Amino acid sequence: MVQSTMKKWFYGGLLAAAVVAGSTACFAEGEGKSVLQDFEPSNGTDGGTCFQQIWNCTGDFEMTQVHNGAQSLKLETAQNGGTAGIRVMSAKGSADLSKAKKITLWVYDTQGDNTIELRIKDAGGNGGTGPDGKTLWSTNKSKKDAWTKIEWDLRNYPAAEGLDLTQVSMLEVYEFNPGVYYIDDVEYE
Repeated sequence: MVQSTMKKWFYGGLLAAAVVAGSTACFAEGEGKSVLQDFEPSNGTDGGTCFQQIWNCTGDFEMTQVHNGAQSLKLETAQNGGTAGIRVMSAKGSADLSKAKKITLWVYDTQGDNTIELRIKDAGGNGGTGPDGKTLWSTNKSKKDAWTKIEWDLRNYPAAEGLDLTQVSMLEVYEFNPGVYYIDDVEYE
């Protein structure tokens, strides 16, 4: 039931993971990290919808290729890459990332040697769209057929008009190359 709901929300192709965040109290925390999304069943995500398709890709839950837990997000991007939206584990539907220094996620890349572009969106939809430059590329590249921790240093994130970091509701991640990508354990520090 949740899987089919998730598929309906997934509707695009730029590998954009939209991460909808909730208050820090709703996240699993440890060692200075807070989990935004782990894709586990019944994890507290508002409406049960953990991700949505943004552009040129398809997504579904994956139970065999996981970093931690029982499932991850499987994304298949088409020609020219793709974007997916990942929502955060929170009944509130937004998180305060105003003091966050870094966003991380784990990716299993069947192609390898890829960076991932990040766009932050708030509860009002602010944060930009398309190729407007209001994004940040990851500081490291994925490894082929292995889980790789991908990081974005938020001190380098560009100013986006109207973006309210106290109410972040989505992280869009874009992967330029077509292929299959598994995403798990989205966190901030």
